[in-house]
Amino acid sequence: MQCDMSYALTTFSIACFLSVCSCHRMSTITDASRTTALSERCLHVCNCSAAAAQETSVVHYSISCKTSPACLPLNVIAITQSVRLTGSGISVASWTCELARLPLLMWIELDLSSNNISDVLSWKNVAVSLRNLSVAGNRIRYISATTFAGLDRLRHLDVSANDVVGLSVGCFRHMRRLQTLNLIDNSISHLPRGAFDGLSSLIEVRLDGNRMTSLGDGVLAPLTQLTVLSASRNQLREVDARSFNGGPRSSLQQVDLGWNLFDDLIGSMTPALSVLRRLHSLTLDGNPTAHLRADGGRDVWSVRRLSVSHMPTLIAIHRGALASLSQLTTLTIANNPRLRYIDNDALPTGNTLRMLYLHNNSLTSGNAWNAFLIFLLEKPYRINMTLGVLSPSQ
Repeated sequence: MQCDMSYALTTFSIACFLSVCSCHRMSTITDASRTTALSERCLHVCNCSAAAAQETSVVHYSISCKTSPACLPLNVIAITQSVRLTGSGISVASWTCELARLPLLMWIELDLSSNNISDVLSWKNVAVSLRNLSVAGNRIRYISATTFAGLDRLRHLDVSANDVVGLSVGCFRHMRRLQTLNLIDNSISHLPRGAFDGLSSLIEVRLDGNRMTSLGDGVLAPLTQLTVLSASRNQLREVDARSFNGGPRSSLQQVDLGWNLFDDLIGSMTPALSVLRRLHSLTLDGNPTAHLRADGGRDVWSVRRLSVSHMPTLIAIHRGALASLSQLTTLTIANNPRLRYIDNDALPTGNTLRMLYLHNNSLTSGNAWNAFLIFLLEKPYRINMTLGVLSPSQ
C-alpha cells in the first residue's frame, strides 16, 4: 500500500506540472478538441468532459467515475472542477491517504453519494474551492464540528438519506456562506439549541422524513436569512411559537408541515405561524385532521397560498375556520376522500381569494352545497373542481 501510494504521489506531482502547461495550451482550442484531448487521458471506467459557458471563456472540466479515488486519472484530476464518484465504493482510508499530501485542488462540485461512507473524511485539499458537496445515501450517523471541518466556502450541502441521529451544537458554525442544507430522510429526533449556529446565510433547510416531535425552542433563531423550511413526514403534533424566535420571524416565506401528526390544524398552528411576518406559502397536506374549526382568536396570518389536501380523515371545514387568512389568494382543498362539507362562512371574509381548487373531494349535493356554490359565484373566484372549471369573474 505504501509503495503504491508513493508511486501515485510521484505520478501526480509530474501530472500537476504537465497539467498547467496543458491547461494553458488547451485554452486556445475548441470545446470539441478539449473534450477529445481530455478523453484521451481519461480511464475507460470514467467519463471526462470539458465545456466553456457561452458568456465566458472559462473552461469547466468534469469527471464521473465508477471507481475509487486511487484509480482516478491523475493528469486530469488537477484541472477538474466537478467530480462525481457516486457508488464508486470509496473507502475512508483510501480517500484520506490519497489526498492527505496532495496540493490544493480546484474542485467546485463533489458528489460522494451512495459510497457506504460512515466516517469523517479529510477535506483540506478541496476546502478552498469547493462550493457544492453531496454525501447523500451513505451511513453517516452523527454530524459534529469535525464532520465537515474546513469547508468554510461551501454553498450547498446534501446529507440526505444517511443514518444521522443527531447534530452537535455548533456543527455548522464555520459554514457562514452555506445557502442550502438538505437533511431529508435521516433519523433525527431532536434538534439541540445551537445546532444551526453560524448559518447566517442559510436560505433553505429541508428536514423532511425524520423523527422530530418538535422544531425546538430557538433552534432556528440564528437563521436570519431563512426563506424555506420543509419539515414534512415527521412526528410533529404542534408548533411552538418559540421555535421561530429570532431571524425566521421576519424571513420565512415558505413552510411545509405536511404528513405530520396534527389533529387540530388551526388551533395548533395559529399561535406559532401568526408571528411569521412574511410567510406566504403554507402546506399542511396529509395530516390526520377530521375537522377544521376556527380557533376563536384574533391572530391574522400573512399566508397567501395554503394547501390542505390529501387528508384521509378530513370530514368538514366549519364556519370561520380560515377567517384569519385575510391575505389568502390561492387555496387548495383537494384529494380529501372523506370531505363532505364546507361551511358557507368557512373562507376568509375579505375579497383577496383568486384561485380556489376543490377537486377530488366527496362534497355532496343538497341545500348546503348549493348555498356554498351560490356564495362562491358571488365572489371573484376562479374555481377548479371535479365538476368542471367555473370562471364567474375575470
